[in-house]
Amino acid sequence: MAHISPGFENIEKSERRKISRLTYVAKKIQYIVRQALFKESGQFIHCLSSRSQIACPEKVGFYLDNPTFIHLGDQLFFEPAVRLLAGTFDTCIRPTSAMMEYFTHCGAKVVKDDEIFNCDVIVTRDELLADVIPKTKGKADIVSINTYSDNMQHRICKAITHGLAHVFQIPIPDHFCFTPWIPLVPVRKAVAEKVLLAPYVDSGWFRVRRFDVEQLSAQAKIFAKQSGLSLCLVGGACDAACEIPGCIGSEFEDWRGRFNPYQFTHMLASGHVARVFTFDTFVFHAAVASGVPATIKIRRRSPKKRQFITEHYLPADLCVGQRIDFI
Repeated sequence: MAHISPGFENIEKSERRKISRLTYVAKKIQYIVRQALFKESGQFIHCLSSRSQIACPEKVGFYLDNPTFIHLGDQLFFEPAVRLLAGTFDTCIRPTSAMMEYFTHCGAKVVKDDEIFNCDVIVTRDELLADVIPKTKGKADIVSINTYSDNMQHRICKAITHGLAHVFQIPIPDHFCFTPWIPLVPVRKAVAEKVLLAPYVDSGWFRVRRFDVEQLSAQAKIFAKQSGLSLCLVGGACDAACEIPGCIGSEFEDWRGRFNPYQFTHMLASGHVARVFTFDTFVFHAAVASGVPATIKIRRRSPKKRQFITEHYLPADLCVGQRIDFI
């Protein structure tokens, strides 16, 4: 195999990322058109079934394996529902490859191939119906969820869990935890010593301007300095070649590419982190699920969409003493 220098490898990664982003935009436009054409798309949850109701299936599968549409944080939202249904039915999930370790550690049954389409019922997102319908060939019922629906009655994890409990006619136990699973760390750090800055955005990158990145980064730098804590720059492996926000200077720890999603949730649960500064991405969702205070910069959206995110994209209940600030 030919040797590729680090510089060319980074260019190659950058080109792949551009193609991925163009694909995302094209498919997003298709999805918006579909929502405009089909009335059922406005519903939070709807069933594609030949039966009047879905109940007592032998096997239920969650299909979320399309990283163009289903990002890391999106998959976290489904964990409580997977956990609930697994208590009654043979339940499995096909997440994206990046989230397989997370779901394996949380105790879910993870499948990697088309075994998922042998289930009696497939639970998925509206955006993935084009993937699911041809592969089920009419042999499985499909439950589709629209996480952008104005009809969502609860915060997102609770809404998905309640919606599926209603569809499958199963009760939700008292004191059920609607917050996504986070690793249990035997010995937590007594005093937090790190401030995390995650200024990188892949999904919806076009909603972020340089000013937004600098504003978020400057606040993280100030907080870390005033608190006497270490500032750590975090991001995925593909972010390691991206520009470092100029306002943070050179006094920071570069943690980009250091953690996969499961390892990141484990680190958050360890008690090392005093506060997270990020956009409305996986880092945000993982932080609030872990009980870590966070400062969130919402990507540029309409006022209605911003309100929807702040009202619905938090856990059902914040931890005692946890503070979430939006800027």
